[in-house]
Parts: sequence; structure tokens; C-alpha cells
Amino acid sequence: MQELIAKKEALPDISARWHLIGHLQSNKVRQIYREVVLIHSVDSLHLAERIDELASQDGSPVEVLLQVNTSGEPTKFGVPPRRPAPWPKRSVGCHRCGSAA
Repeated sequence: MQELIAKKEALPDISARWHLIGHLQSNKVRQIYREVVLIHSVDSLHLAERIDELASQDGSPVEVLLQVNTSGEPTKFGVPPRRPAPWPKRSVGCHRCGSAA
């Protein structure tokens, strides 16, 4: 996250759509959500709701991609493969989160 912000500051004249790839903790959402147009690593409904909460405060939508833990390893982040189907229904309350897929 710090690396992305540093690169944006070092390249102010570059017109780019910045993406965050990698694990994002819900307590770090406030620092990053305005800096990017797409978060590649939403691994929980709690994280999606946190993004939505902050984006709703200033009307800045952020596109998100759901991270799926296909290996089933408990040390890996993401929802289990059998669980993504209910997400669109549960994410209806995520009004400022868009789907990039």
C-alpha cells in the first residue's frame, strides 16, 4: 500500500488507473480507497462493507474483485470456492462497490 502511494506521488504527471493487488486489511481501507479505481483482493464481506461505508461518505465508488481461496489452505486469504455464489445477493448493500467482472 505504501509502495503504491509512493509511486503515485513520484509520477504525478502520469495519467493512470491505479489498482491495488494484494491483501488489504479493513483498517487500511481509509488510506487506500481514494487512491485506486480497482481493488483486486476483497476477501471478505466485512472488507466489502468497509469499502462501501467509506465510499458512501464521499460518493467515490471503487470497483472490487472477489478473492477466492481455491486451494482451501487456511493460511491463504479469500472466500472458499463454494461460497462466492451468495455474494451478489449479500453485496446488494454494497452500493458504492462496483463489480469489475
